[in-house]
Amino acid sequence: MVRAYRKNIYRTIRGSLGRFFAIMAIIALGVGFYSGLKLTKPSMVKKAEDYFDENKFYDIKVMTNIGIDEEEIKKVKSLDYVLNVNGSYYEDFIFMDENESENVLRAYSITKDVNLLNLVEGRMPEADNECVIDSYVYGSEYIGTSVKVSEGDNFKYNEYKVVGRVESPMFISNERGTTSIGQGRIKGFIFLEENAFDFEYYKEMYIICDGEHKIYSDEYKAFIKDVKKRLESDMDTLFDERYEMLNKIYGGLVPPIELYIFDREQCVGYVTYSSDTDIVSDVAKIFPVFFF
Repeated sequence: MVRAYRKNIYRTIRGSLGRFFAIMAIIALGVGFYSGLKLTKPSMVKKAEDYFDENKFYDIKVMTNIGIDEEEIKKVKSLDYVLNVNGSYYEDFIFMDENESENVLRAYSITKDVNLLNLVEGRMPEADNECVIDSYVYGSEYIGTSVKVSEGDNFKYNEYKVVGRVESPMFISNERGTTSIGQGRIKGFIFLEENAFDFEYYKEMYIICDGEHKIYSDEYKAFIKDVKKRLESDMDTLFDERYEMLNKIYGGLVPPIELYIFDREQCVGYVTYSSDTDIVSDVAKIFPVFFF
């Protein structure tokens, strides 16, 4: 009976070889697509992890309402769970592009040990009045031109010559953040040498923690949560000495210290990328239902 059943199957296949091979091709195509979708999320996460590691993407960002000085950065760097730390300046300004369109750009200072830039074209700044620009937003034609900053901003120069185009690990999506000036949205970024700014204190501090965990994993999130608690405790009196000095200078008018500790979950590009990988993973889950 089994032999007769097999003969019947072979006879049916031989009688409609075209349909048989078409069905097999469709199944093979579906399996290929499904396998590719299943492997896409781990591949995307691994690629991002390598990129972040190579460019030393920050784990923690710290800001205060009285800024941060070099001595405070040294004290944070001495903590046993801190691998590296850099202070950073930034300032938003109105920029008129070649089409006379008004946009808001954010200027950042170039950090040496954290958030390393990836040079896409040109060169890095060698003078304080030079800058590199957002390669996602601005093309090659901007190299050699000048970026004029708004009058009254905290810059040492009125304009900066564009010498290169860069990528930053802080911006791996097309979102550049919001601002309190212009139309409220940042169009792109530029990076300058520290000495190109005219600030007394750093505006923020970027920290790389001493620990290895896979990005987006529960282990990494738990690790960062613990670090933030320790950091908040260790920073409880970090700014007291300078706060007392400022209060004396300004006659007790300095408001109480406000400490802000952020992690990667407040970085739009980092969160957006995670959402994109989740979408691909969800498509892989429902794909067999529609295909098969």
